[in-house]
Amino acid sequence: HYVWNLRDISKVFQGLMMAGPRSITGTDSMIRLWLHELTRVFHDRLINAKDREWYYGVSVELVIKHFRLGNDGWTREDLFPTSTGEDDDFAADTDVTLARKSVNAFADKPGDKQPSISVPAALKKNKKKPLLWVDFMRPGLPMAERVYEEATKMRNLIGILDDYQVEYNVNNKRQLNLVFFSDAVKHVVRICRVLRQ
Repeated sequence: HYVWNLRDISKVFQGLMMAGPRSITGTDSMIRLWLHELTRVFHDRLINAKDREWYYGVSVELVIKHFRLGNDGWTREDLFPTSTGEDDDFAADTDVTLARKSVNAFADKPGDKQPSISVPAALKKNKKKPLLWVDFMRPGLPMAERVYEEATKMRNLIGILDDYQVEYNVNNKRQLNLVFFSDAVKHVVRICRVLRQ
């Protein structure tokens, strides 16, 4: 059983207040922020898949019902995409990059014609935006100037985290060698949100 209280609801509003006018560009972004904060406060404490699926269903139902939105872009899969597809696409993209590097490595001369490596169909499909809001998308800003904004592409978020890891490794003797797959990125986002509050 779960125990919720008014402090949990206040955390949702505290999260909403972290975003400024630059981050909220319209009704859709406000609804996505609200869903993100609900997800961080309530969903992240659910202990099994059945409860998480219930949360996804109720969230989508309430958004469509109370905000009078159509199903276009507001389905369960649009708002809460499964991580499997993202990881498969990430792995496929990595495989294509490695294949291109290995083909180039075995070329006789730099000008030789290279066989083409096709990009898998999974990479060509439109990606759904992850429902993640972060304050570290703009590196180098002091804490007071950071903007709590939506991360619209998982690849950009992974790139930023890789950059932070490289910066850490340059400045410290103890090196990190982390792989940022989608579930790891989501955990980092959760940790950053907790530390920010």
